[in-house]
Amino acid sequence: MPAANFTNHTFLGDGTQSTFLSNVVIAMTTLGYALYDSYNDGQEQRVFRIDWGVLDPSIAGQTYVVNYLRIGFSGATSLIQQGYTDFNNIAHTGTNPGLASVAQTVNLTANIALTCCDHPEFKQFLWIENGFPKFWWGLTRPANPITNWSWNNYPVSFYKQTNGLRLWTDMTPLSSVVPTGLGADIGMSSNQITAGSSAVTGNEIIPSMGGVLLTEGTAPSSGGVWRRNILTNYSNDFGWAPAESPKAPLDTIIINGSQQYKYLVVESAFNISNFKLPIAGIVVRSV
Repeated sequence: MPAANFTNHTFLGDGTQSTFLSNVVIAMTTLGYALYDSYNDGQEQRVFRIDWGVLDPSIAGQTYVVNYLRIGFSGATSLIQQGYTDFNNIAHTGTNPGLASVAQTVNLTANIALTCCDHPEFKQFLWIENGFPKFWWGLTRPANPITNWSWNNYPVSFYKQTNGLRLWTDMTPLSSVVPTGLGADIGMSSNQITAGSSAVTGNEIIPSMGGVLLTEGTAPSSGGVWRRNILTNYSNDFGWAPAESPKAPLDTIIINGSQQYKYLVVESAFNISNFKLPIAGIVVRSV
């Protein structure tokens, strides 16, 4: 696959929802989405359409390869995203809605940077407000879903649902069309993480295809287990990298003198039951 392409779009907010979202439209169309609907239901809303079959002919024409994502305001300064399998741009209603993301408070007069990460598996932009990274917006669709999670059965795409820059357990499926019994906690995980072990050692990238997975489970505090099931694998363009020397989203790491990756998220060390993580980050090949 091609390396991720990063582009940056900056603007100064003028205090209006419409100006903020007009710049979101620029970011999303840069990533390959089409603006499908624009309306005001008391708050400004924008709906985007993407056909993953255009990017991957092997899944073209399958039932759920066309996805819709609404990015809009739920309050004066509260921004959310929500996915659908179809959308009526006359009635302004969606089919099979996914969970709405936790509302993010937007400073509509701030200096804003929208940094797009354009990769066939990860079409999202990072919202940076007055220099502080805040939230990833858009969809991710790992390239190698397991057999019973196929595009003919379910949408194999996901978006950020909860606060902050974590991706471990805070993503949600595009829509309500999901397998029965799906765990509540979905996120990018690592096959290298086992009880009492570290996700990374030394200064090497742990490649995907078993290195970066999308997994589901339920928090031990709710009587479940982390990493209960693997939903899909990312390609080898994604991996894990150490982040003990302070790293932040969009920082670059060079491996073997020439292989360039960028961090998407960085996690601090923490322990939950038998789930032990060091300071590490999810990276994507950028050259």
